[in-house]
Amino acid sequence: MNLDELDKRILAMLVENARSPYSRIAREIGVAESTVLSRVRKMLEEGVIISFETRVNHKKLGYHIYAWIGLTTDPDKTIEAAEKIAEDDRTLEVHVTSGPHRIVVSGFFKDFEDYSDFLNKRIYPLTGLRDFHESIVISTVKPSPERKRRLVL
Repeated sequence: MNLDELDKRILAMLVENARSPYSRIAREIGVAESTVLSRVRKMLEEGVIISFETRVNHKKLGYHIYAWIGLTTDPDKTIEAAEKIAEDDRTLEVHVTSGPHRIVVSGFFKDFEDYSDFLNKRIYPLTGLRDFHESIVISTVKPSPERKRRLVL
């Protein structure tokens, strides 16, 4: 689907706040509410909009550690390892990638004890694990809207 400028403006407002009433969106961009509704329906049908979700502040829920982990694995064990890691609810994202790490993982953890538990139970026992590097996020300058949406409990 090719998005025109109107679609892009509607989409940008919904990404900022998925609960925005269509009447408010219509008023702010100067079109009829029915136009917004039909455009949103079309984007849903075409798969441009996948779902409407709630953004969560994980720190308010007691998750104070946000970490990225890059793993190098044996090529024939990469998918199996990624799937095993993805089973853990603390993971936000699990990607199979090119480059120095075959798997890149991000996740939220309550504290260092919880993070250590994740490493001990999910990372260290992986079959085919060659190496890994971890980074604890100190601060975020530009958060991805997607990162905020996945609820870790």
